[in-house]
Amino acid sequence: MAKYDIPIDTIPDCFHLIGELATRWGWIENQTGVIIRELLHLKKPEGHMAIGNMGIQPKTRVIASLAQHLFKTNKLGAEISDLADAIQEFDKFRNDVIHGLWVYYPKGTKELALLRRKNLQQQVDPHPDKDAVKQLAPKIAKLREIQNEAQRITRAIKALRGKFE
Repeated sequence: MAKYDIPIDTIPDCFHLIGELATRWGWIENQTGVIIRELLHLKKPEGHMAIGNMGIQPKTRVIASLAQHLFKTNKLGAEISDLADAIQEFDKFRNDVIHGLWVYYPKGTKELALLRRKNLQQQVDPHPDKDAVKQLAPKIAKLREIQNEAQRITRAIKALRGKFE
């Protein structure tokens, strides 16, 4: 018997935060494509043909590989790799929030919790995360920092005009 309720209409107190998270993440997904295009000197149509259907994990791996290859002595290479790592790390939280199941836990209450079912143990004996709602605002602040860093790095790459070493 389930220890939680699965409502159709949850309390919308955190919906605006989830929307902000999704919107900011869309910007990150776009910006990773911009960074790859700039590193490879591709025009937008060429970039879309090459990486348009790539997910965020492959894009960040491409970014990290290009940074290592193109920036042998320039510290920007390490900063680009760090950005790729930060995006990859944030991706798990984002996926949990967007694709997880929001439930009332414990059963019979209106306490919102996030049910993650990533591994077999969670599927057999799920334990909703009651702290997920509290994590949204600080995580979004972190995502904003990642956005600012991505923007700074994009500008730095453009300023180098292909002279990366």
